[in-house]
Amino acid sequence: MSEEQLNRLQKPNGTRTARSIIRACYPLHARMDALEEGIDDDLRQAVHDYVNMFHGMESLTGGKINESINNVFRSAKTQQKQDGKNESQQSTSNNSKLSTSSDSLSRPIEKVDLAATLVALKNRHSLSAVCINDICSLLCVLNVPGAPRSWFQIKKALDKSCASTLDRTVWWICPNCKKVSDNKFTCSNANCSWRFVPPASMPNYFYTFNIRDQLSSILATTADMYLQKRTNVTPHSILTMKDIVDGNYYRKLLDEESDDILTLTMSTDGIQPFKSTEKSIWPVTFIINEIKRKKRFTFQNLILGGVWPGPAKPKRFEMSAVLETIILQLKELEKGSYFECCSDAGYVSRFLKVFLICACMDKPAQALVQNLPEPTAKFGCGRCEIRELNDIEIEKINRHSLDRKGKRQLKQKLIKNKESEHGILGPCVLRQLKYFDVGFSFVSDNLHNVYQGVTRKLLSLWLRADYKREDWSCFNHIHQLSSMLQSFRFPSTTGRRPRSLLKFK
Repeated sequence: MSEEQLNRLQKPNGTRTARSIIRACYPLHARMDALEEGIDDDLRQAVHDYVNMFHGMESLTGGKINESINNVFRSAKTQQKQDGKNESQQSTSNNSKLSTSSDSLSRPIEKVDLAATLVALKNRHSLSAVCINDICSLLCVLNVPGAPRSWFQIKKALDKSCASTLDRTVWWICPNCKKVSDNKFTCSNANCSWRFVPPASMPNYFYTFNIRDQLSSILATTADMYLQKRTNVTPHSILTMKDIVDGNYYRKLLDEESDDILTLTMSTDGIQPFKSTEKSIWPVTFIINEIKRKKRFTFQNLILGGVWPGPAKPKRFEMSAVLETIILQLKELEKGSYFECCSDAGYVSRFLKVFLICACMDKPAQALVQNLPEPTAKFGCGRCEIRELNDIEIEKINRHSLDRKGKRQLKQKLIKNKESEHGILGPCVLRQLKYFDVGFSFVSDNLHNVYQGVTRKLLSLWLRADYKREDWSCFNHIHQLSSMLQSFRFPSTTGRRPRSLLKFK
Protein backbone atom coordinates (compact mmCIF):
# COMPACT_ATOMS: atom_id res chain seq x y z
CA MET A 1 0.00 0.00 0.00
CA SER A 2 1.43 3.39 -1.01
CA GLU A 3 1.98 6.36 1.30
CA GLU A 4 -0.75 8.35 -0.48
CA GLN A 5 -3.28 5.58 0.14
CA LEU A 6 -2.35 5.40 3.81
CA ASN A 7 -2.78 9.16 4.16
CA ARG A 8 -6.33 8.89 2.77
CA LEU A 9 -7.12 6.15 5.29
CA GLN A 10 -6.17 8.23 8.34
CA LYS A 11 -9.05 8.95 10.75
CA PRO A 12 -9.41 11.23 13.82
CA ASN A 13 -8.37 8.46 16.23
CA GLY A 14 -6.20 5.34 16.18
CA THR A 15 -8.94 2.69 16.38
CA ARG A 16 -10.82 4.11 13.40
CA THR A 17 -7.56 4.35 11.43
CA ALA A 18 -6.80 0.69 12.16
CA ARG A 19 -10.29 -0.36 11.04
CA SER A 20 -10.08 1.66 7.80
CA ILE A 21 -6.72 0.07 6.91
CA ILE A 22 -8.08 -3.45 7.50
CA ARG A 23 -11.21 -2.69 5.44
CA ALA A 24 -8.98 -1.53 2.58
CA CYS A 25 -6.78 -4.63 2.77
CA TYR A 26 -9.74 -7.01 3.12
CA PRO A 27 -12.77 -5.98 1.02
CA LEU A 28 -16.22 -7.12 2.10
CA HIS A 29 -16.25 -10.24 -0.07
CA ALA A 30 -12.86 -11.40 1.28
CA ARG A 31 -13.30 -10.86 5.01
CA MET A 32 -14.96 -14.19 5.71
CA ASP A 33 -12.15 -16.05 3.95
CA ALA A 34 -9.58 -14.07 5.90
CA LEU A 35 -11.43 -14.85 9.16
CA GLU A 36 -11.24 -18.56 8.40
CA GLU A 37 -7.58 -18.51 7.36
CA GLY A 38 -6.38 -16.02 9.97
CA ILE A 39 -5.00 -12.51 9.58
CA ASP A 40 -1.40 -12.19 8.49
CA ASP A 41 0.81 -11.47 11.53
CA ASP A 42 3.06 -9.15 9.51
CA LEU A 43 0.05 -7.08 8.45
CA ARG A 44 -1.24 -6.91 12.02
CA GLN A 45 2.17 -5.73 13.27
CA ALA A 46 2.38 -3.16 10.46
CA VAL A 47 -1.01 -1.73 11.49
CA HIS A 48 0.23 -1.52 15.11
CA ASP A 49 3.36 0.37 14.06
CA TYR A 50 1.45 2.77 11.80
CA VAL A 51 -1.17 3.60 14.46
CA ASN A 52 1.48 4.17 17.14
CA MET A 53 3.41 6.40 14.75
CA PHE A 54 0.54 8.78 13.86
CA HIS A 55 -1.61 8.42 17.00
CA GLY A 56 1.07 8.01 19.64
CA MET A 57 -0.49 10.70 21.86
CA GLU A 58 -3.52 8.45 22.49
CA SER A 59 -1.32 5.81 24.17
CA LEU A 60 -3.33 2.97 22.66
CA THR A 61 -2.42 -0.48 23.96
CA GLY A 62 -1.88 -3.44 21.69
CA GLY A 63 -5.08 -5.02 22.98
CA LYS A 64 -7.21 -2.05 21.90
CA ILE A 65 -5.70 -2.01 18.43
CA ASN A 66 -6.25 -5.77 18.09
CA GLU A 67 -9.83 -5.34 19.26
CA SER A 68 -10.53 -2.71 16.61
CA ILE A 69 -8.99 -4.99 13.93
CA ASN A 70 -11.05 -7.99 15.04
CA ASN A 71 -14.27 -5.94 15.09
CA VAL A 72 -14.07 -5.55 11.32
CA PHE A 73 -14.24 -9.32 10.83
CA ARG A 74 -16.84 -9.84 13.59
CA SER A 75 -19.19 -7.43 11.88
CA ALA A 76 -18.68 -9.31 8.57
CA LYS A 77 -19.52 -12.58 10.31
CA THR A 78 -22.65 -11.11 11.85
CA GLN A 79 -23.72 -9.72 8.48
CA GLN A 80 -23.23 -13.12 6.87
CA LYS A 81 -25.37 -14.81 9.51
CA GLN A 82 -28.11 -12.23 8.98
CA ASP A 83 -27.94 -12.68 5.21
CA GLY A 84 -28.12 -16.43 5.62
CA LYS A 85 -31.14 -16.10 7.89
CA ASN A 86 -32.89 -13.82 5.41
CA GLU A 87 -32.09 -16.17 2.53
CA SER A 88 -33.44 -19.11 4.51
CA GLN A 89 -36.68 -17.27 5.27
CA GLN A 90 -37.13 -16.17 1.68
CA SER A 91 -36.30 -19.64 0.42
CA THR A 92 -39.02 -21.09 2.65
CA SER A 93 -41.63 -18.53 1.64
CA ASN A 94 -40.87 -18.65 -2.07
CA ASN A 95 -40.15 -22.34 -2.36
CA SER A 96 -43.34 -22.97 -4.26
CA LYS A 97 -42.38 -20.36 -6.84
CA LEU A 98 -38.89 -21.64 -7.53
CA SER A 99 -39.51 -25.39 -7.10
CA THR A 100 -40.69 -27.72 -9.77
CA SER A 101 -44.23 -26.51 -10.21
CA SER A 102 -44.26 -27.40 -13.89
CA ASP A 103 -42.86 -30.06 -16.15
CA SER A 104 -40.14 -27.70 -17.46
CA LEU A 105 -38.20 -27.68 -14.13
CA SER A 106 -37.05 -30.82 -12.36
CA ARG A 107 -35.26 -29.18 -9.38
CA PRO A 108 -35.12 -25.84 -7.54
CA ILE A 109 -32.99 -23.01 -8.89
CA GLU A 110 -29.66 -22.98 -7.07
CA LYS A 111 -26.97 -20.38 -6.63
CA VAL A 112 -24.77 -21.92 -9.30
CA ASP A 113 -27.65 -21.67 -11.82
CA LEU A 114 -27.97 -17.95 -11.21
CA ALA A 115 -24.19 -17.56 -11.43
CA ALA A 116 -24.05 -19.36 -14.79
CA THR A 117 -26.95 -17.26 -16.09
CA LEU A 118 -25.26 -14.01 -15.09
CA VAL A 119 -21.99 -15.08 -16.74
CA ALA A 120 -23.85 -15.87 -19.97
CA LEU A 121 -25.60 -12.49 -19.77
CA LYS A 122 -22.28 -10.72 -19.25
CA ASN A 123 -20.67 -12.39 -22.26
CA ARG A 124 -23.65 -11.95 -24.58
CA HIS A 125 -24.07 -8.21 -23.94
CA SER A 126 -20.42 -7.34 -23.06
CA LEU A 127 -21.36 -6.13 -19.60
CA SER A 128 -18.79 -4.85 -17.15
CA ALA A 129 -18.17 -6.31 -13.71
CA VAL A 130 -19.67 -3.18 -12.13
CA CYS A 131 -22.88 -3.75 -14.07
CA ILE A 132 -23.02 -7.35 -12.86
CA ASN A 133 -22.52 -6.14 -9.29
CA ASP A 134 -25.53 -3.83 -9.71
CA ILE A 135 -27.63 -6.71 -11.05
CA CYS A 136 -26.61 -8.82 -8.06
CA SER A 137 -27.61 -6.01 -5.71
CA LEU A 138 -30.98 -5.79 -7.46
CA LEU A 139 -31.54 -9.53 -7.04
CA CYS A 140 -30.70 -9.27 -3.34
CA VAL A 141 -33.12 -6.37 -2.91
CA LEU A 142 -35.83 -8.44 -4.60
CA ASN A 143 -35.06 -11.25 -2.12
CA VAL A 144 -34.22 -13.80 -4.81
CA PRO A 145 -33.09 -16.97 -2.98
CA GLY A 146 -29.45 -17.88 -3.49
CA ALA A 147 -28.67 -14.69 -5.41
CA PRO A 148 -24.90 -13.95 -5.47
CA ARG A 149 -23.95 -10.65 -3.88
CA SER A 150 -21.15 -9.69 -6.30
CA TRP A 151 -19.15 -10.73 -9.34
CA PHE A 152 -16.61 -12.25 -6.96
CA GLN A 153 -19.32 -14.48 -5.44
CA ILE A 154 -20.35 -15.57 -8.96
CA LYS A 155 -16.84 -16.73 -9.80
CA LYS A 156 -16.50 -18.41 -6.42
CA ALA A 157 -19.75 -20.34 -6.90
CA LEU A 158 -18.68 -21.56 -10.34
CA ASP A 159 -15.21 -22.53 -9.10
CA LYS A 160 -16.72 -24.71 -6.38
CA SER A 161 -19.12 -26.45 -8.75
CA CYS A 162 -16.72 -27.04 -11.65
CA ALA A 163 -13.70 -29.27 -11.21
CA SER A 164 -10.77 -28.29 -13.43
CA THR A 165 -9.60 -30.83 -16.03
CA LEU A 166 -6.13 -29.30 -16.23
CA ASP A 167 -3.62 -31.53 -14.48
CA ARG A 168 -0.75 -29.13 -13.79
CA THR A 169 2.88 -30.14 -13.23
CA VAL A 170 5.60 -27.74 -12.12
CA TRP A 171 9.13 -28.10 -13.50
CA TRP A 172 12.33 -26.23 -12.70
CA ILE A 173 15.37 -25.59 -14.90
CA CYS A 174 18.71 -26.41 -13.31
CA PRO A 175 21.07 -23.38 -13.53
CA ASN A 176 24.06 -25.73 -13.84
CA CYS A 177 23.18 -28.34 -16.47
CA LYS A 178 20.30 -26.37 -18.10
CA LYS A 179 18.07 -29.46 -17.91
CA VAL A 180 14.59 -29.99 -16.50
CA SER A 181 14.29 -30.97 -12.85
CA ASP A 182 11.27 -31.92 -10.74
CA ASN A 183 12.86 -30.44 -7.60
CA LYS A 184 13.62 -26.78 -7.10
CA PHE A 185 16.26 -27.32 -4.41
CA THR A 186 18.32 -30.10 -6.02
CA CYS A 187 18.81 -31.19 -9.63
CA SER A 188 17.09 -34.51 -10.38
CA ASN A 189 19.58 -35.40 -13.14
CA ALA A 190 22.05 -38.10 -12.09
CA ASN A 191 25.02 -36.38 -13.74
CA CYS A 192 24.44 -33.02 -12.05
CA SER A 193 25.21 -32.24 -8.40
CA TRP A 194 23.65 -28.76 -8.20
CA ARG A 195 21.96 -27.77 -4.95
CA PHE A 196 20.24 -24.54 -3.98
CA VAL A 197 22.35 -22.51 -1.56
CA PRO A 198 21.19 -19.05 -0.37
CA PRO A 199 21.61 -16.23 -1.24
CA ALA A 200 21.42 -17.56 -4.80
CA SER A 201 18.18 -16.91 -6.63
CA MET A 202 15.66 -19.69 -7.10
CA PRO A 203 15.75 -21.48 -10.47
CA ASN A 204 13.26 -20.59 -13.19
CA TYR A 205 10.17 -22.74 -13.44
CA PHE A 206 7.31 -23.47 -15.84
CA TYR A 207 4.07 -25.45 -15.98
CA THR A 208 2.96 -28.31 -18.20
CA PHE A 209 -0.56 -29.70 -18.52
CA ASN A 210 -1.94 -33.12 -19.39
CA ILE A 211 -2.59 -32.99 -23.14
CA ARG A 212 -4.33 -36.36 -23.35
CA ASP A 213 -6.96 -35.44 -20.75
CA GLN A 214 -7.75 -32.20 -22.58
CA LEU A 215 -7.92 -34.05 -25.88
CA SER A 216 -10.32 -36.63 -24.40
CA SER A 217 -12.54 -33.85 -23.05
CA ILE A 218 -12.71 -32.13 -26.45
CA LEU A 219 -13.45 -35.32 -28.38
CA ALA A 220 -16.19 -36.26 -25.92
CA THR A 221 -18.02 -32.93 -26.28
CA THR A 222 -17.48 -31.63 -29.81
CA ALA A 223 -19.65 -32.74 -32.71
CA ASP A 224 -17.70 -30.64 -35.25
CA MET A 225 -14.86 -33.11 -35.86
CA TYR A 226 -14.49 -34.89 -39.18
CA LEU A 227 -11.94 -37.69 -39.49
CA GLN A 228 -10.31 -37.79 -42.90
CA LYS A 229 -10.29 -41.06 -44.84
CA ARG A 230 -7.82 -42.42 -47.38
CA THR A 231 -8.90 -42.00 -51.00
CA ASN A 232 -7.58 -43.07 -54.37
CA VAL A 233 -7.37 -39.46 -55.49
CA THR A 234 -3.77 -38.37 -55.93
CA PRO A 235 -2.69 -35.10 -54.23
CA HIS A 236 -1.86 -33.54 -57.60
CA SER A 237 -5.46 -34.00 -58.80
CA ILE A 238 -6.78 -31.77 -55.98
CA LEU A 239 -6.95 -28.36 -57.64
CA THR A 240 -8.30 -26.39 -54.71
CA MET A 241 -6.88 -26.33 -51.20
CA LYS A 242 -9.39 -25.07 -48.65
CA ASP A 243 -7.80 -26.39 -45.48
CA ILE A 244 -4.72 -28.10 -44.12
CA VAL A 245 -6.31 -31.52 -44.70
CA ASP A 246 -6.19 -30.88 -48.48
CA GLY A 247 -2.40 -30.54 -48.51
CA ASN A 248 0.03 -33.04 -49.99
CA TYR A 249 1.78 -33.63 -46.69
CA TYR A 250 -1.49 -34.49 -44.93
CA ARG A 251 -2.53 -36.87 -47.72
CA LYS A 252 0.88 -38.54 -47.55
CA LEU A 253 0.40 -39.05 -43.82
CA LEU A 254 -2.99 -40.69 -44.44
CA ASP A 255 -1.40 -43.14 -46.86
CA GLU A 256 1.36 -44.10 -44.42
CA GLU A 257 -0.88 -44.67 -41.38
CA SER A 258 -3.39 -47.51 -41.37
CA ASP A 259 -5.27 -46.27 -38.25
CA ASP A 260 -7.40 -43.18 -37.85
CA ILE A 261 -5.32 -40.11 -37.09
CA LEU A 262 -5.64 -36.68 -35.55
CA THR A 263 -3.19 -33.88 -36.30
CA LEU A 264 -2.25 -30.88 -34.19
CA THR A 265 -0.97 -27.38 -34.86
CA MET A 266 1.23 -25.77 -32.21
CA SER A 267 1.39 -22.05 -31.41
CA THR A 268 3.34 -19.98 -28.90
CA ASP A 269 3.99 -16.30 -28.36
CA GLY A 270 4.60 -13.80 -25.58
CA ILE A 271 1.66 -12.07 -23.89
CA GLN A 272 1.92 -8.90 -21.86
CA PRO A 273 -0.66 -9.07 -19.05
CA PHE A 274 -0.29 -5.33 -18.39
CA LYS A 275 0.30 -2.45 -20.79
CA SER A 276 2.72 -0.57 -18.52
CA THR A 277 5.23 -3.40 -18.06
CA GLU A 278 7.64 -5.44 -20.13
CA LYS A 279 6.84 -8.66 -18.27
CA SER A 280 5.40 -11.43 -20.42
CA ILE A 281 4.13 -14.98 -20.19
CA TRP A 282 4.53 -17.57 -22.94
CA PRO A 283 1.77 -20.20 -23.36
CA VAL A 284 2.20 -23.20 -25.67
CA THR A 285 -1.16 -24.16 -27.20
CA PHE A 286 -2.44 -26.76 -29.68
CA ILE A 287 -5.49 -27.01 -31.92
CA ILE A 288 -7.00 -30.05 -33.65
CA ASN A 289 -6.89 -29.71 -37.44
CA GLU A 290 -9.79 -32.15 -38.01
CA ILE A 291 -12.31 -29.86 -36.27
CA LYS A 292 -14.26 -27.55 -38.56
CA ARG A 293 -12.38 -24.34 -39.17
CA LYS A 294 -15.09 -22.11 -37.70
CA LYS A 295 -14.97 -23.99 -34.38
CA ARG A 296 -11.31 -24.99 -34.44
CA PHE A 297 -9.97 -21.92 -32.67
CA THR A 298 -12.70 -21.51 -30.05
CA PHE A 299 -11.70 -21.51 -26.41
CA GLN A 300 -13.39 -24.84 -25.60
CA ASN A 301 -11.41 -26.60 -28.36
CA LEU A 302 -8.04 -25.19 -27.32
CA ILE A 303 -5.38 -27.44 -25.75
CA LEU A 304 -2.93 -25.86 -23.32
CA GLY A 305 0.37 -27.73 -23.35
CA GLY A 306 2.51 -25.54 -21.12
CA VAL A 307 3.06 -22.04 -19.75
CA TRP A 308 6.29 -20.14 -19.18
CA PRO A 309 5.20 -17.64 -16.47
CA GLY A 310 8.01 -15.17 -17.10
CA PRO A 311 8.66 -12.55 -15.97
CA ALA A 312 11.03 -12.29 -18.94
CA LYS A 313 11.15 -13.90 -22.36
CA PRO A 314 12.55 -17.45 -22.14
CA LYS A 315 16.01 -18.11 -23.47
CA ARG A 316 16.58 -20.74 -26.12
CA PHE A 317 17.65 -23.48 -23.72
CA GLU A 318 14.68 -22.66 -21.50
CA MET A 319 12.23 -22.92 -24.39
CA SER A 320 13.86 -26.21 -25.37
CA ALA A 321 13.35 -27.48 -21.82
CA VAL A 322 9.64 -26.54 -21.96
CA LEU A 323 9.19 -28.32 -25.28
CA GLU A 324 11.11 -31.40 -24.09
CA THR A 325 8.51 -32.12 -21.41
CA ILE A 326 5.67 -31.55 -23.89
CA ILE A 327 7.29 -33.81 -26.49
CA LEU A 328 7.25 -36.70 -24.01
CA GLN A 329 3.44 -36.49 -24.01
CA LEU A 330 3.25 -36.12 -27.80
CA LYS A 331 5.37 -39.25 -28.29
CA GLU A 332 2.90 -41.24 -26.21
CA LEU A 333 0.02 -39.89 -28.28
CA GLU A 334 1.81 -40.95 -31.48
CA LYS A 335 1.58 -44.57 -30.31
CA GLY A 336 -2.22 -44.31 -30.30
CA SER A 337 -4.92 -44.92 -27.70
CA TYR A 338 -8.68 -45.24 -27.42
CA PHE A 339 -10.84 -42.11 -27.06
CA GLU A 340 -14.55 -41.69 -26.42
CA CYS A 341 -15.77 -39.56 -29.33
CA CYS A 342 -19.08 -37.74 -29.58
CA SER A 343 -21.36 -38.84 -32.43
CA ASP A 344 -25.01 -38.65 -33.45
CA ALA A 345 -25.68 -42.05 -31.88
CA GLY A 346 -23.99 -41.17 -28.59
CA TYR A 347 -20.39 -42.00 -27.74
CA VAL A 348 -18.15 -44.14 -29.94
CA SER A 349 -14.80 -45.58 -28.83
CA ARG A 350 -12.12 -44.95 -31.48
CA PHE A 351 -8.44 -45.85 -31.65
CA LEU A 352 -6.64 -42.68 -32.72
CA LYS A 353 -3.03 -41.71 -33.30
CA VAL A 354 -2.20 -38.06 -32.71
CA PHE A 355 0.62 -36.29 -34.56
CA LEU A 356 2.01 -32.78 -34.49
CA ILE A 357 2.54 -31.71 -38.11
CA CYS A 358 2.47 -27.92 -38.04
CA ALA A 359 3.63 -24.92 -36.00
CA CYS A 360 2.16 -21.44 -36.48
CA MET A 361 3.95 -18.51 -34.80
CA ASP A 362 5.66 -15.24 -35.65
CA LYS A 363 9.33 -15.09 -36.63
CA PRO A 364 10.79 -14.14 -33.21
CA ALA A 365 8.95 -17.04 -31.55
CA GLN A 366 9.88 -19.33 -34.44
CA ALA A 367 13.56 -18.46 -33.99
CA LEU A 368 13.19 -19.28 -30.29
CA VAL A 369 11.63 -22.69 -30.99
CA GLN A 370 13.91 -23.58 -33.92
CA ASN A 371 17.02 -22.55 -31.95
CA LEU A 372 17.99 -20.01 -34.59
CA PRO A 373 19.32 -16.45 -34.22
CA GLU A 374 16.98 -13.49 -34.25
CA PRO A 375 15.33 -12.65 -37.60
CA THR A 376 17.46 -9.52 -37.99
CA ALA A 377 20.76 -11.39 -37.46
CA LYS A 378 22.96 -13.27 -39.91
CA PHE A 379 21.17 -16.31 -41.32
CA GLY A 380 18.02 -15.24 -39.48
CA CYS A 381 15.71 -16.95 -41.98
CA GLY A 382 14.49 -20.39 -41.00
CA ARG A 383 13.93 -21.51 -44.61
CA CYS A 384 17.13 -20.62 -46.42
CA GLU A 385 20.87 -20.24 -45.89
CA ILE A 386 21.23 -16.84 -47.53
CA ARG A 387 23.28 -14.47 -45.44
CA GLU A 388 21.70 -11.16 -44.47
CA LEU A 389 23.41 -8.28 -46.26
CA ASN A 390 22.71 -5.58 -43.68
CA ASP A 391 23.92 -7.58 -40.69
CA ILE A 392 25.45 -6.18 -37.55
CA GLU A 393 29.10 -6.89 -36.83
CA ILE A 394 29.88 -9.43 -34.12
CA GLU A 395 30.12 -7.90 -30.67
CA LYS A 396 33.53 -6.84 -29.54
CA ILE A 397 35.35 -9.44 -27.51
CA ASN A 398 36.36 -8.01 -24.13
CA ARG A 399 38.86 -10.55 -22.87
CA HIS A 400 41.77 -8.98 -21.01
CA SER A 401 43.75 -12.24 -21.18
CA LEU A 402 44.07 -11.95 -24.99
CA ASP A 403 46.25 -9.50 -26.81
CA ARG A 404 45.16 -7.69 -29.94
CA LYS A 405 46.32 -10.46 -32.26
CA GLY A 406 44.58 -13.14 -30.16
CA LYS A 407 41.30 -11.22 -30.16
CA ARG A 408 41.48 -10.84 -33.95
CA GLN A 409 42.12 -14.55 -34.44
CA LEU A 410 39.30 -15.52 -32.07
CA LYS A 411 36.94 -13.17 -33.85
CA GLN A 412 37.82 -14.70 -37.23
CA LYS A 413 37.20 -18.20 -35.85
CA LEU A 414 33.79 -17.16 -34.53
CA ILE A 415 32.81 -15.67 -37.90
CA LYS A 416 34.00 -18.78 -39.76
CA ASN A 417 32.15 -21.09 -37.36
CA LYS A 418 28.91 -19.12 -37.62
CA GLU A 419 29.04 -19.10 -41.43
CA SER A 420 29.82 -22.83 -41.56
CA GLU A 421 26.79 -23.62 -39.37
CA HIS A 422 24.60 -21.05 -41.20
CA GLY A 423 23.54 -19.45 -37.92
CA ILE A 424 22.12 -22.59 -36.31
CA LEU A 425 22.58 -22.27 -32.54
CA GLY A 426 21.56 -25.81 -31.67
CA PRO A 427 19.19 -28.68 -32.50
CA CYS A 428 15.43 -28.17 -32.57
CA VAL A 429 13.79 -30.55 -30.10
CA LEU A 430 10.72 -30.94 -32.34
CA ARG A 431 12.81 -33.16 -34.63
CA GLN A 432 12.08 -36.03 -32.23
CA LEU A 433 8.47 -36.20 -33.45
CA LYS A 434 7.60 -38.60 -36.26
CA TYR A 435 5.92 -36.32 -38.79
CA PHE A 436 7.24 -32.88 -37.84
CA ASP A 437 9.55 -31.47 -40.51
CA VAL A 438 11.55 -28.57 -39.11
CA GLY A 439 12.17 -27.16 -42.59
CA PHE A 440 8.55 -27.13 -43.81
CA SER A 441 6.27 -27.57 -40.79
CA PHE A 442 6.73 -23.97 -39.62
CA VAL A 443 4.13 -21.76 -41.31
CA SER A 444 5.30 -18.48 -42.82
CA ASP A 445 4.63 -15.41 -40.71
CA ASN A 446 2.65 -12.82 -42.69
CA LEU A 447 3.56 -9.95 -40.40
CA HIS A 448 7.35 -10.29 -40.59
CA ASN A 449 7.76 -12.14 -43.89
CA VAL A 450 5.15 -10.40 -46.06
CA TYR A 451 4.32 -7.03 -44.50
CA GLN A 452 7.78 -6.23 -43.18
CA GLY A 453 9.67 -8.17 -45.84
CA VAL A 454 8.01 -8.39 -49.25
CA THR A 455 5.82 -5.28 -48.89
CA ARG A 456 8.73 -3.19 -47.68
CA LYS A 457 10.81 -4.30 -50.64
CA LEU A 458 7.99 -3.51 -53.06
CA LEU A 459 7.57 -0.03 -51.57
CA SER A 460 11.28 0.54 -52.04
CA LEU A 461 11.04 -0.43 -55.69
CA TRP A 462 7.96 1.69 -56.28
CA LEU A 463 8.81 4.87 -54.38
CA ARG A 464 12.57 5.34 -54.26
CA ALA A 465 14.27 7.75 -56.63
CA ASP A 466 16.90 5.13 -57.52
CA TYR A 467 14.31 3.28 -59.64
CA LYS A 468 12.35 6.24 -61.04
CA ARG A 469 13.31 5.40 -64.62
CA GLU A 470 11.99 1.83 -64.38
CA ASP A 471 8.60 0.84 -65.76
CA TRP A 472 7.25 -0.25 -62.36
CA SER A 473 8.26 2.94 -60.55
CA CYS A 474 5.58 5.19 -58.99
CA PHE A 475 8.04 7.89 -57.98
CA ASN A 476 6.51 10.49 -60.30
CA HIS A 477 3.06 9.90 -58.76
CA ILE A 478 4.14 9.88 -55.11
CA HIS A 479 2.47 13.24 -54.30
CA GLN A 480 -0.84 12.06 -55.72
CA LEU A 481 -0.66 8.74 -53.85
CA SER A 482 0.25 10.51 -50.61
CA SER A 483 -2.72 12.87 -50.81
CA MET A 484 -5.07 9.96 -51.52
CA LEU A 485 -3.86 8.01 -48.48
CA GLN A 486 -4.03 11.07 -46.23
CA SER A 487 -7.68 11.55 -47.19
CA PHE A 488 -8.65 8.18 -45.72
CA ARG A 489 -10.65 8.22 -42.51
CA PHE A 490 -9.22 5.75 -40.02
CA PRO A 491 -11.25 4.11 -37.23
CA SER A 492 -11.25 5.70 -33.80
CA THR A 493 -9.39 2.65 -32.46
CA THR A 494 -6.33 3.44 -34.59
CA GLY A 495 -3.53 4.34 -32.21
CA ARG A 496 -1.38 6.27 -34.69
CA ARG A 497 -2.03 7.54 -38.19
CA PRO A 498 0.46 6.31 -40.79
CA ARG A 499 3.06 8.76 -41.95
CA SER A 500 3.00 10.38 -45.35
CA LEU A 501 4.55 8.53 -48.29
CA LEU A 502 6.75 11.58 -48.84
CA LYS A 503 8.69 10.58 -45.68
CA PHE A 504 9.34 7.05 -46.89
CA LYS A 505 13.02 6.22 -46.97
